[in-house]
Amino acid sequence: MTRLPSLALIVLLAACTPEATGTGANKSPTNAATASATERSNPTPNASTTKKADGSWTEPTQKVTVPHNPAVPLVPVLVEVRAGDHTGDGYERITFAFRGPLPSYSFQIVRQVVRDGSGDPVTLPGTTKLSIVFTPARSEAGTGPRDVGYRRLRGYEQVGDYEGYVSYGLGVEGTAQVRYGESTRPDGTNVVALDIRV
Repeated sequence: MTRLPSLALIVLLAACTPEATGTGANKSPTNAATASATERSNPTPNASTTKKADGSWTEPTQKVTVPHNPAVPLVPVLVEVRAGDHTGDGYERITFAFRGPLPSYSFQIVRQVVRDGSGDPVTLPGTTKLSIVFTPARSEAGTGPRDVGYRRLRGYEQVGDYEGYVSYGLGVEGTAQVRYGESTRPDGTNVVALDIRV
């Protein structure tokens, strides 16, 4: 049996060692939702992070993925999207309300929001574009663009409801510092809120 020189053995072992992924908030998401969201939104070329809501502000130049694992076939249904102006408290908010459990979701600043399926560019007001993708999910919230006209959040539009993915594009004026949170309303709907700092 031929013995490998010690340097070759070290190189061979290094090639077989799994890549370190860090802990908790720094792991790269590996689920299909993350891959599909990347394909759908023309993201800026950065790594991904997986997080739980912690109330801190971030400029999501990297994709932020929040995992949930609803039991299929109970697919979460988006029933309402609403924008609110809370500038007195330092933010503007968009909420996504779901009947059933919360889906996983990813959001990120992108160069261009594109329509699912066709890949056609979507025109949104504002200088910064945000993409948010929910999966597994379907929508009953309507598809048309909404001009909001707030100081930061200028508008939003549903750009996809296809094969378990619901996608939205947001148009923001200037730098988009966001935070996110989750809550349950008295009527049982589960809500994802994105706050945009003013």
